[in-house]
Amino acid sequence: MDWILDGLAVGRYAEAREPPEEVDALLCVAAEKEVDPRGRPYHKVPMADMQPIPAEQLTEAVVWIRDHIAGHRILVFCNEGVGRSPSVAVAYLCAVRGMGFGAAVEHVAARRPYVSTLPGLITTLREVRERLARGR
Repeated sequence: MDWILDGLAVGRYAEAREPPEEVDALLCVAAEKEVDPRGRPYHKVPMADMQPIPAEQLTEAVVWIRDHIAGHRILVFCNEGVGRSPSVAVAYLCAVRGMGFGAAVEHVAARRPYVSTLPGLITTLREVRERLARGR
């Protein structure tokens, strides 16, 4: 597990099963995984591995982070924490925090060395930004 921001971490399924005490909210972005949140706020957006993320799913994940990060320390996880969860963190940095795509990828990669953003992420991000601008 690696902290991307003070309140946002990216990690693996195994880490989400037994998260450290400082993690008090969980966002699962793996279609094939499920955890017991043990009383923590929990949300699942069932993304397929190594496939482009549909804009609706990426928007849902970004909005959930946006709506929970002020009061929680969130762990976004997928199976291995390499593709889907870092891609969601990049999307959050771009769509909510206003970072450029390259800067967001560099920011995440500097904190989590093994990152592979999913195909089409930059294109999907444009639609996510449009959805957020319309008030989603």
